[in-house]
Amino acid sequence: MRTKFLMLLAVVIAIGWSTVEARKLNYSFDPPKKPWEKAKATNADFAYRHSPSNSGIIIGSRCEEGAADPPLEILFRHLFIDFENQEIASQSKIELDGKEALKTELAADYGGEHLKFLSVIVKQKACVYDILLIARPAKFGEVKDDFERLLNSFKFK
Repeated sequence: MRTKFLMLLAVVIAIGWSTVEARKLNYSFDPPKKPWEKAKATNADFAYRHSPSNSGIIIGSRCEEGAADPPLEILFRHLFIDFENQEIASQSKIELDGKEALKTELAADYGGEHLKFLSVIVKQKACVYDILLIARPAKFGEVKDDFERLLNSFKFK
């Protein structure tokens, strides 16, 4: 399911956004400001689109009591399993609201599109959270600071 929402966003950036309502969640954050617009995406909790750069931020979560507890690096590989020509620029452990998280900047191809990603994966109790910035490489610098502000405001309830 995590891979599905990432694939969805990659396709959505290329062809347009789909719609679905987000559900009640156990975290909060300050949403990005204009020109970011809230979008609705299947299989994700939240999605935002930056029309000037055709970039996106997507936040997804999955909670399964009693599920396996794989390391963050395995969760990262699973999330990007269907992406080709992956080039990791950086990967490090960070703290997100007191929890260990894996932050990765990479470029990869999906469906003929070359995209750049900033991915943060964190586990809290029985849940896995994926927080992603997706942009075309030439526009990545325009939106990276907005993503970092969202990350800095992220709080578990």
